[in-house]
Amino acid sequence: MGLFSRLFGHSSSTDRTTRNKKLSFKKSHVTDFPGELTILSVATANKNKGSICAIGLIYLHPENAFTSVDYICPQSKRFSNSEYNQIYPETVKDCPKFPDVLGKVLPYINGKNICMYSMFHWEAIVRACKHYKIEAPHPKNILDLHDCSVQLFNLPSYTMDDVADKLDEDYIRGDIESTNCLNEAIVNYMVQKHSRLIKPYVDNWL
Repeated sequence: MGLFSRLFGHSSSTDRTTRNKKLSFKKSHVTDFPGELTILSVATANKNKGSICAIGLIYLHPENAFTSVDYICPQSKRFSNSEYNQIYPETVKDCPKFPDVLGKVLPYINGKNICMYSMFHWEAIVRACKHYKIEAPHPKNILDLHDCSVQLFNLPSYTMDDVADKLDEDYIRGDIESTNCLNEAIVNYMVQKHSRLIKPYVDNWL
């Protein structure tokens, strides 16, 4: 069972606003991560990268590890991705706007080492910042887990379903909690089995 499934269980779309919980390493895949890392994922209402309707975060640190998912009411009224990510207009109608949520997660992005499955997630955050005319975050390092996974499994191209199969992880396509859980499993696999791949990124992370 995936990390988010263990922590949160199943929830209906109507109770989605903000969820976060302290995370001990006994419940995390990463039991010996060499430093500090923020794992990010976003969901968008449509193909426009700026239409962020959720931000998922896993923060890994020996003294303060936790997970959070914040749902966002986007400016866009088009929710063409709803069938994919199960986030509908009624899901987020009473949720905060992007600038408010960004302010909450900013301490775990600015000056931090962050990673996500593809640069789409980071580009979405930057695009949303431009839309709201606010300064984009300034992470210390950005690690693209897709590029790492290409090296890990020696596959030219594949989906997150393929990665989940390789790691024997539960994965619900399009679900932001499941996506972040899979991201964390990839990090753990690199730390535990293929340290040579992650070493260039963590040499200065302590």
